[in-house]
Amino acid sequence: LLEEEGELKRYQEAELKHGRVAMLAAIGIIVGEQFGQLDYGGGPITGPAITHWAQLVEKNPGAAFTPLLTIMFIEIIGIFRVWDTPESTMNRAGVAIITGTPGDLGWNSGIAESNPKRFVDLRTRELNNGRLAMLAVAGMVAQECVTGEKILASLGM
Repeated sequence: LLEEEGELKRYQEAELKHGRVAMLAAIGIIVGEQFGQLDYGGGPITGPAITHWAQLVEKNPGAAFTPLLTIMFIEIIGIFRVWDTPESTMNRAGVAIITGTPGDLGWNSGIAESNPKRFVDLRTRELNNGRLAMLAVAGMVAQECVTGEKILASLGM
């Protein structure tokens, strides 16, 4: 299906990154709605999570740049750590292909070197949990769009 191993690694990198973001988002939605009545300078942000970003921009536009800068920082780390861009590593479409290990940002726990079999097992678990989290976040957002209520409101919480 894929012409080059680098293309497969690019898709693996994207899946890992989206899975990691979705795992954080799933926790963030619930925690933000239940415990996150924070005041960012213009009044507390409340209600369903799908309205939090709009409230933040409305109440304190400067604070909205913090998450964007964090995302940019993480993306830049990924670009310099994993992607290589000489002509020899470009595919026919001119897109850089990954030459490193997908998902490796350089924060090594030592598991890969000490127990490669365990590392493969943990990587598979991370992929599966990320896939589940992507579906969960999509379901949470859909539920909030349809009901207009917080996620746990339907459970009486």
